[in-house]
Amino acid sequence: MKLIEILTAAVRFGTRFHGPYVSDNPAVLRQALVLQPVIGLFLGILAAIPVVLCCEYAGGLQGILLFTSVIYLFLLEWMTRFKGLHGLTRAAHAMQHYGIPPEERLSLLETEKNSIGDGVCTSFYVVAKAMVVYLLFTRLALFRSDVALALVLVLTPALSRAAMLFAFPSRDADFFPSENSLGQVKIGGTVKIVMILFWLIVSAVLLAAIKVGGQNIVSLVSFDMTKRHFQLFLQLMQLPDVKRMFFFHILRYFVLLLPAILCGVRYWNIEAEKKLLRKSGFLHDAVQETVELLLLIMFLILVDELSF
Repeated sequence: MKLIEILTAAVRFGTRFHGPYVSDNPAVLRQALVLQPVIGLFLGILAAIPVVLCCEYAGGLQGILLFTSVIYLFLLEWMTRFKGLHGLTRAAHAMQHYGIPPEERLSLLETEKNSIGDGVCTSFYVVAKAMVVYLLFTRLALFRSDVALALVLVLTPALSRAAMLFAFPSRDADFFPSENSLGQVKIGGTVKIVMILFWLIVSAVLLAAIKVGGQNIVSLVSFDMTKRHFQLFLQLMQLPDVKRMFFFHILRYFVLLLPAILCGVRYWNIEAEKKLLRKSGFLHDAVQETVELLLLIMFLILVDELSF
């Protein structure tokens, strides 16, 4: 029963899907938040399935690619009730005011009721994200890199939700009391670091496998073909030079993806320390959306070499 309660809380947080239990217990919410990267992974899969199929059968038609980029972004935000965009708008509005005491600024962050489309920051974010996703689709679909495309679309929400954990306090002195139960949730620093390292390593390993094994290491249409290609990949890994290359690429992709996460997390943490004096759990949406955009930009830089 406890496991179902945790899973329900994990699904309810930031998504429009509901379950049989609603919990305000900080211990349950803490465990539910740790599962957020897994929830992001499933959201990425659901949003990527129609898009990858469309790109597979539409080829390089630019109009179709532009349409599918909008569809991917819409599905990803729709499944989260547009909560991330709303949170980013609230955080931007709270941080832009000058000369306001931290208590009043935090009150703005908690009670701001601006609509999704309000704010230059949110508008710029939506346009920038759509442009980056469109460029990703164009680059990968034109070169028939469906596996790399699916991987990028699925990993981005998982990594951004792992980074989101850093917006939550690690100890009592880190946060102001809040009526919202999420404002009371504390996540240990060790848990945050382990989570982000785990998902970064998983991402780096998958990208390195595509780089070494080629785009055909996984087939999206045939399980037998995937099995044959994976067996060939394992045979290649028996060669010392290939094995060294594989681990070199893992380290390389890890190092390249890490700054995208650190920049987004560090920016909002610095803003919170300067203008709120302490971190607040209400910044999690801003961290998640910012890191998501930075990761998409970094993946756009990396996909060129994955296509060759």
